[in-house]
Amino acid sequence: MDFIRRNSPVFIIGFATLALFAGLIYLAQKNGGVAGPTLEKLTEEEMIAEYTFTKGSENAKVILVEFTDFQCPSCRQIYPYVNEIAAQYPNEVLIAYRHFPLPQHPDARQAAIAAQAAGQFGKFWEYGEILFNNQEELDRESLVKYAEDLGIDRVQFEQKIDDSVIQKQVSDDIALGTRINVSGTPTFILNNSVLQYRSIEDFRTQIRDVVIREYPELAKPQENPLQNGDDSTESTTESTTSVGSPDYSQIAFDQKYGIIEIEYTDTGFIPSNVKAVQNQLVRWTNKTDKDIELEQLIKLYSDFEQPIIIAPNGTFELRMTQEKLWNFKEKSKRHYGSIYVVQP
Repeated sequence: MDFIRRNSPVFIIGFATLALFAGLIYLAQKNGGVAGPTLEKLTEEEMIAEYTFTKGSENAKVILVEFTDFQCPSCRQIYPYVNEIAAQYPNEVLIAYRHFPLPQHPDARQAAIAAQAAGQFGKFWEYGEILFNNQEELDRESLVKYAEDLGIDRVQFEQKIDDSVIQKQVSDDIALGTRINVSGTPTFILNNSVLQYRSIEDFRTQIRDVVIREYPELAKPQENPLQNGDDSTESTTESTTSVGSPDYSQIAFDQKYGIIEIEYTDTGFIPSNVKAVQNQLVRWTNKTDKDIELEQLIKLYSDFEQPIIIAPNGTFELRMTQEKLWNFKEKSKRHYGSIYVVQP
């Protein structure tokens, strides 16, 4: 008894430590893993600096801030889905891009500086697409070449990437991310709360939930005119189209929505991420001096059962009949692209 009495503080501390440890294990199991960064509330000026490049309406009620790294494979994978959100909610969501190059990616910081420099010439987003499509070639000479491919003067661009003001913008982004405990990329902040997601579908759902909370009218289902007994469109199409005659309804559709043009160059697809309406025609043009092999990553189209070979200056056309996000790539150089298809 004397032994227990003398050592009771030790036992108490020991039991408390075990209880705390067990509680942490329980919470980790309950939540499916370790929690993400603990975020202190930021002002709008902190979330979006004067130099921050954004996409979407400045009047949007939903703000999605992404801390990202141009050399990060996970950032490259999520990039098309961020574009999908931008295309789906152009007036409701404002997307802000903050740089957070990780120390294990040796070329990421200079790539971030180069992207900021390209932004001074109005080419931030186009330049960012090229960087994500060429993550293995982010040395300085390549960065300058990508700018030239976008029509930016080489001398002026190099002056910008050597400008201490541009370099400080990237440093300030890193400092902000470090202060709020960002430890990896991509990290998303959705309306001042860290967005933790387990899958792409979870990513979409959480953003949509916030959008609907801010814009309740978007939760209402859109009325389908055919449900009201109006089948005149269908009957008219059948009566004016016959075997061997032009599909005038398709011609009118193409005249209304146009053809999406995607060029393939040595730096990848331009543009690499686009939005299309269902049944819209997309045309790829090979602007290089060698054959390219175009293949789909998501098996949706029978025309792509085998890679499509496009000769120099050749083209290939495909009508986007599937209403969903579709990804493609050039097989040999591993350049990627995506098309987000929505209803007309």
